[in-house]
Amino acid sequence: MNQFNFFDHTHVMGIINVTPDSFSGDGILTSGVSDAKLHTKNDFIVKAIEQAHSFVDAGCHMLDIGAESTRPGARPLNASEEIDRLIPVIDAVHRHVGVPISVDTTKASVARAAFAHGATIINDISGLMNDPEMIDVAVHHQCYTIIMNSQTYPFDRNMPHTLTIEETELGGRYVEKEPVYNSRHFVACVLSDLEKRSGWALEKGLQRDRIILDVGIGFGKTIEQNLALVANHALFKTLNFPLLLGVSRKSFIGYSINAPVNQRLGGSLAALTIGVLGGANIVRVHDVFESVQACNLINMVKMNAFDRCDKA
Repeated sequence: MNQFNFFDHTHVMGIINVTPDSFSGDGILTSGVSDAKLHTKNDFIVKAIEQAHSFVDAGCHMLDIGAESTRPGARPLNASEEIDRLIPVIDAVHRHVGVPISVDTTKASVARAAFAHGATIINDISGLMNDPEMIDVAVHHQCYTIIMNSQTYPFDRNMPHTLTIEETELGGRYVEKEPVYNSRHFVACVLSDLEKRSGWALEKGLQRDRIILDVGIGFGKTIEQNLALVANHALFKTLNFPLLLGVSRKSFIGYSINAPVNQRLGGSLAALTIGVLGGANIVRVHDVFESVQACNLINMVKMNAFDRCDKA
């Protein structure tokens, strides 16, 4: 079983998208490869292994592999489609690369299949709410389980009536039809939701040191709400769980600084830095080399700052 000390230093999770339609433009499938032909296609598996090796060489601590796009308006996959895309990649990466693998899914059957082929971490963007059997998988394996807050549970199928999706050249974003929360109230609501979900997971039998929380940047949240969550990330430390932050290349960055997805590295690193200084223990990123550099420097600055305080 994997054992991490997430509070010792910032851990970097590299993203491998087994999708043709990832918002970030880095999905290893192409739109010309049909799901029915995936098992006879080796090119995307080779590409995944190469990407995994490059991420590990750059210093990442774990990989997050998913096959279902969760960008605003994306088409949900059924479990069979998701397994067909995902399992060949997880199996190959597990055999070739020696770092823990997280499976990015909301379906218990997909998670079970992924664990049978080498995954050891669950990353459920529905906060264990999409599939009632997902908590059973987590408890059975007593694996690290990332519980995320989503305001569009799951995806956009039950989107609050106060939200709408707007598409521009900068990508999809969530827009409020009418104001519901101010920023302070919204952050408090996300905090309360994660407290309830983690408490429920504990009651179901998941060990406390296996739970990781994620505020869910981008999932049914407006630009202003995403900015508020990054700015107030330190408040979530009061829950006393490791915190994962996923800001990499997301549309709130693009809309905030008017940058297309392929020009968001600077904004992604800025948001990452604010989040890590605010207590993020794990960062989920596309640009691993640059993010590892940023995290290493932030960790060194924090250590030196504490040293100065101790000597004062």
